[in-house]
Amino acid sequence: MNTATTLHQVRLDRVLSIVLATVGVGVWLFMMFIGVSAIVTSYLRYAFKPQPKSSLLPKHKAPGVSILRPLKGVDANLKENLASSFRLVYPNFEILFSVADLDDPAIDVVRDLSRQYPHVQSRLFIGETNIGVNPKVNNMISAYNATNHDIIWILDSNISVTRNTLGRAVDCLHQPNVGLVHHIPIGVRPESLGPAVEQVFLNACHAKLYTMINKLRLSSCVIGKSNMFRKTYLERIGGLAHYGKFMSEDNIIGQSMWDQGWRHEIPADVVYQPLGNLSLSDFLKRRARWTRIRKFTILVGTLVEPFSECLLNGVMGAYGCFVLFGFSWRRFLVAHVGCWFLLDVAFGLVIDGGMVTDHFPRFLVAWMLREVTALPVYLYAYAGSHVEWRGKPFKLKSDGTVVPCPASETGESIWSQLFTSMRPATRKHTAFQAVYSTLRSPTLSVQIKLWTVLISSLAAALFVCAIVFEFLRSVWSFDVNSSTTAGAVIGRSDDSLNVVIPAVLPDLLPPTSLRSENSRPTKPATQTLQNRVPPPSSSIKPTSSTTSNNERNSRSKSTPQKPTTQDSKPSRILASPPPLWEQTACYMSGCQFSGRRPTFGEAWTAMFVSLVDRAQTHTKQL
Repeated sequence: MNTATTLHQVRLDRVLSIVLATVGVGVWLFMMFIGVSAIVTSYLRYAFKPQPKSSLLPKHKAPGVSILRPLKGVDANLKENLASSFRLVYPNFEILFSVADLDDPAIDVVRDLSRQYPHVQSRLFIGETNIGVNPKVNNMISAYNATNHDIIWILDSNISVTRNTLGRAVDCLHQPNVGLVHHIPIGVRPESLGPAVEQVFLNACHAKLYTMINKLRLSSCVIGKSNMFRKTYLERIGGLAHYGKFMSEDNIIGQSMWDQGWRHEIPADVVYQPLGNLSLSDFLKRRARWTRIRKFTILVGTLVEPFSECLLNGVMGAYGCFVLFGFSWRRFLVAHVGCWFLLDVAFGLVIDGGMVTDHFPRFLVAWMLREVTALPVYLYAYAGSHVEWRGKPFKLKSDGTVVPCPASETGESIWSQLFTSMRPATRKHTAFQAVYSTLRSPTLSVQIKLWTVLISSLAAALFVCAIVFEFLRSVWSFDVNSSTTAGAVIGRSDDSLNVVIPAVLPDLLPPTSLRSENSRPTKPATQTLQNRVPPPSSSIKPTSSTTSNNERNSRSKSTPQKPTTQDSKPSRILASPPPLWEQTACYMSGCQFSGRRPTFGEAWTAMFVSLVDRAQTHTKQL
């Protein structure tokens, strides 16, 4: 590799660094715009609600509405949820309840409400029709076929509505070229930490993106908690039975109507979902399940989802500002997290003030837990193709449909393989087990556990970013004319490394023994292939920076150097620095690798295990 080629490579790396930095700043600015715009949009929508015109019409002129409420067991606050649909202020509607099992306890609740509100036309359908794998569609298909009106409003059993919600929704449906009306679900009344985390997700992260995607009309974005459409429109695209083969029938129906050119509208009402009592693990499993389903229905949206999360979006913004403006990435991250939190607080106050004001300490803890678990849950969900719905396992197919499968055929996901790739001789437990044992340990303080979760999530985000960055850099620098043979050059100049690596982790520098010729003028300019080939074994050592520097210095002194001569005309051979993901693992956890290069799984697992070791060591010192 001659000097001209090396300088050209440095320029290419610099250009790539600037391009990635510009993209990072652009994505960060876009998410800030989304946050601010969602606050303004929601305030204007919900603070100035129009008077429902359809509710003022006489019964024979008001468009008839059939409300479908599929039931399964007794949800949190079920009776009040169902009673809210009986109290709707609208002259012409009917309510059709459906349950799959004859012994379902929800049946008694429905019958009590029917006796309590005899002036409201209501019917109960018991039994399901097996038309597909979706239990919700199987449950309500009989009620759907028995509706008396063209306007259908599917309202989940765990949803409560206000009195004028129906009238305003009908007004929106009668706007030109509107095919579907849907509401934003808002979590209320959490009774423990798990529902509080779900409330933060629903009322902040999800509601912000849901509002702006629909406001900007970027794509179809529909959640099936509260959907209204015309039956004649749905029949044109296959009817409800056609969507029984999909697990996310609401999303697919919305996308099908979107493809027909029918607009989606959000009226000036929210619907309320009482959260009740739910464990944190159950919430995370549910989030992972729906993320995994969206992977097969909305691939592009699922791929870009991590970049809309606080931590990864902040890392991108910090990287861009450091490269382009030289701004401290640490200070940027601190300011970014603070601004993101304030935006979520402001949006929460606009859309549901009780989330913030009712129990602020719980909201603060729930907000932190939601942010640090977002990326791990996403990675776990994206790695697999099996979901569990109401105790039954299903396999997701690439076309968005699902098929039932035995639990024994679910197999091991890529995620599980990633965490079990560590050799047993090196570590006795995997990354997940290490973090889980720390959280379950009765001897560790709450502060240590929260710190472990925070640092582990940040480490995971940086590690994934490093892998992506290394991949992009390898694609950018690929040279079809280059080849690697015995005695040929392996690696390239460390000058390019000094340009790009500080942009992500400023404190990371190549080891002294791996610096380029320009950074070590007193040392020989070349190294042979034999001198750089590591021994065949690999070991992982969590050590301090002092120990690792001493080891590197001793290795550099003991390694013989072959002097070059004028006659041999050697090529300029430069040592290859460790990959950025390996340096990220060392930087975040303090571990060091010796011998051969570690695999992704070994570096990933060693990083988490070392973080846990440091947390436990710190506790013992206290």
